[in-house]
Amino acid sequence: MLRIGHRGARGYEPPGNTIPSFRKALELGVDIIELDVHRCATGELVVVHDGEPYNDNGRETYVSRTSLSTLREIDLGNGQRIPTLDEVIGVVDRKAKLNVELKGKNTARAVADTILHRLQDGWARDDFLVSSFNLAELKDFHAYSPSIKTGVLVSWPWKHNPIKRINFAKDIGAHSVNSRYQVTPKFMVDYVHKLGMESYVWTVNEPEALDRMQRYGVDGIISDYPDNIPKNTV
Repeated sequence: MLRIGHRGARGYEPPGNTIPSFRKALELGVDIIELDVHRCATGELVVVHDGEPYNDNGRETYVSRTSLSTLREIDLGNGQRIPTLDEVIGVVDRKAKLNVELKGKNTARAVADTILHRLQDGWARDDFLVSSFNLAELKDFHAYSPSIKTGVLVSWPWKHNPIKRINFAKDIGAHSVNSRYQVTPKFMVDYVHKLGMESYVWTVNEPEALDRMQRYGVDGIISDYPDNIPKNTV
């Protein structure tokens, strides 16, 4: 079972998606680091969960409309700043694999270009998994870079039809279905496996949920506390 750090190690270094959080995840020995990517107004890919983070004065700042230099001024807490995807890749340095979630619009091709560039620096295609809730972005990414693994995200059923999303994942040749653990029954895990894909679940922090997901046979667990996920479990 893969140990996947949610936004790095968010439970230990909130709010996550920061350099300290990613370093903590590496210290904990995760297999994969999950992170979120938006594209800012000046074109850089920035690692932040929400498109509208808040600065020190509580004023909304829209990532897609804001330059990188202005985004750098936002204090995420304890002096932590929004990093770029390139900076995070440099810090991780192949000590773990990366699950890059396409959060914002128009991120697919920019992320693909970043990954392809890193392949020339010694990274392997298998080092990356690109996931998203946005099926259009994911389809665009797969068309542009079909050799890089993709994962389809599934949340609450009133937002996403799980079966339709799983079938979409199969149609584009996705590597995994990454679903909210609260809406992941065993038959869904079995169905994903039957279609030849892996089942990852998020965000699993409670011991009971962790035990249940292990019993269901998921392939990877995404957690704010990735050190709680046993190593080499089946």
